[in-house]
Amino acid sequence: MKTVIVQLDRAGETGLRSEAFPSLRDQRINRVIAVVLIIGSLVLMSLPQTSDWLRLMYALAGAAVMTVFLQKLWNPRVFLPGILRVSQASTPLRLVPFRGGRIVAVAAMLGTLVVGSAAAALAVQVYVRDPAAFSFFSLPVRARVGMAVAVALSVFMVRVLIQERRAGSGIELSEWGVVAAGDGDIGRIGWDMLFRATIMPDTRRGPQLLLHGRDGRTVGIPPRFHCSDPMVVAALIHFYRDHPEERNLLATPERAVERFRASLI
Repeated sequence: MKTVIVQLDRAGETGLRSEAFPSLRDQRINRVIAVVLIIGSLVLMSLPQTSDWLRLMYALAGAAVMTVFLQKLWNPRVFLPGILRVSQASTPLRLVPFRGGRIVAVAAMLGTLVVGSAAAALAVQVYVRDPAAFSFFSLPVRARVGMAVAVALSVFMVRVLIQERRAGSGIELSEWGVVAAGDGDIGRIGWDMLFRATIMPDTRRGPQLLLHGRDGRTVGIPPRFHCSDPMVVAALIHFYRDHPEERNLLATPERAVERFRASLI
């Protein structure tokens, strides 16, 4: 999917600018912690007295931390101030997230399956040595926990990928209204029912865009589902809410964004 990064030059002058998320300070802290944990896992795995099961558990922990670390490198910031990520491959106007998140999720799933397969292979070795005395509960507690974690993570990530495939994350603006999707969940609000869009601060997941309906319904959209500045997205939605005569432009994303940009001058 081709995307275009739209930098609204006057966004800062009109107050339509959020702080980048996560901040540069948080990025540095996360990377230092990830490196320390990865090195610690490698050291523990290399100890001569470490059993095969413990090595497996350390490998699982190291793989999880490495996944987070890779995601931070791939997508260091969920969004930048004054930025809209607009898809060029779809109409109407659609704001889309980074594709790197899905790639990292697939890599994490494959890594977890590999670790889980290793645990299963070790369990088979135990069974071959003494089939009569073998049972799942006769395995070390760490082995059972590791296999359970591998299965649970794999099932969860497969579910997320299937949902993402069915309903790609993003925010779509059409002549009908606004459609927001993320992790397979979809929220729809027509222009006639849309009251306003607000921003809810969230230090953990980033500032969320909230769409409030006139019927009291609220649709929350974390920034990772659209990777655009929430303040700018809210202003974009308000513009087309207040100007129904301009909504036909939403069928052509480039014209829709340029019209919105012109309204800021």
